[in-house]
Amino acid sequence: MKKAIIPGLVLLLLLFVTGSSGQEFQSPLDFDHIEALFNSSCVVKLNSGEDVTGTFNGIMMSSENYLSQIIIRLENKKWKKYHADEISSFWVKSTSRAGSYGMLHGRTISVNGWTMDLDGKVIGDYFIFYPALKNRRGTKIRLYQLLNPGFDNRIKVLFYEYCEGGSRGTGIGADFTYTDAGSMTFILVKDGESYFTKPQNYQEIGKQLYSDCPKMREVFGGTYNWNDLIKHIIVYDKFCRFEY
Repeated sequence: MKKAIIPGLVLLLLLFVTGSSGQEFQSPLDFDHIEALFNSSCVVKLNSGEDVTGTFNGIMMSSENYLSQIIIRLENKKWKKYHADEISSFWVKSTSRAGSYGMLHGRTISVNGWTMDLDGKVIGDYFIFYPALKNRRGTKIRLYQLLNPGFDNRIKVLFYEYCEGGSRGTGIGADFTYTDAGSMTFILVKDGESYFTKPQNYQEIGKQLYSDCPKMREVFGGTYNWNDLIKHIIVYDKFCRFEY
């Protein structure tokens, strides 16, 4: 069932990797309260190559965590609707109501004695959505939230859904600890292929995704544990961009 969204508050959930490194990805939005981003400046990047700027003013979506259509107010004050299959990416500026998500500031990654400095990298202040298939066998395109902005050159981590029994936390800025192995399903997008990824299949999918990069085998030994997914994505982005 589709519904129109009216203004309210947003709940942001923080996503962490346990351990001394403390890496974070962007918090998944609570789509029941996405209206906290309404009236924010936005950029719609179309498949045609055109960039359309305006103000984010509305959506049409199902009860799941994706966007099927967006409505923006153009700079000439007119309203325009775009369908997900027209869009290559959608950027919405964060607000004080929705929170910010500067991440990975002054952090390092440590794996089996190997360390990588993240050079104090801080991601910007946009929520970004990319297109992907609605499900494994479907043909419908939807927009899903990107969770690894700044580390998405080779693999995009899109938030798909909370798995059955997954905890979401409550309240503004509620913590979500990334140790509940049954908590989330991601869409990992590489070279146009979408991999619906959860704890039960990540080891197999990881071997497919990272097989073209010797550095991944060197650092992780060919074993890809679900709780280290963030580390895998960052190391792959840093060292494997030009390996095919």
